[in-house]
Amino acid sequence: MYLSFMKSWIFFFFFIAPALAFGQSKPYPQAQTPAATGQIAPDFTLKDQDGKEFRLSDQRGHAVLLYFYRGYW
Repeated sequence: MYLSFMKSWIFFFFFIAPALAFGQSKPYPQAQTPAATGQIAPDFTLKDQDGKEFRLSDQRGHAVLLYFYRGYW
């Protein structure tokens, strides 16, 4: 029993601990910014959930969050 316990600790210190310590030693890559960042969005018209038309150009000067979802109806 004691030998089995010691084997598990030896395995941990020689294999698991170094992998945890050096596994992510490289920095994360830089985020890629799309080419259209900072550009004015093209105008479009959609129907909202109430059936009214939504035009993006009518919202100029306001913050707009567009949420596209897949409908199953």
